[in-house]
Amino acid sequence: MKNTMRITRKEPMAYFASPIAYVVIAAFMAIMGHFFRLIVPVTGEAFMRGVFANMATVLLFISPASIGHHG
Repeated sequence: MKNTMRITRKEPMAYFASPIAYVVIAAFMAIMGHFFRLIVPVTGEAFMRGVFANMATVLLFISPASIGHHG
């Protein structure tokens, strides 16, 4: 259990020490913002249902970019 806690603390620190974390977050935000921008004119209101429906697909492609050997 002690090793698990050590890894749990170490991994996020190592991940955010590299620029890849910020690139992945920025890409995710840009893609989700684009979906939001496309959905609002169609519905006429800022419904988040369409954005959340597309989020699973976006995460399916973004997640492998964030996982890798970084240290």
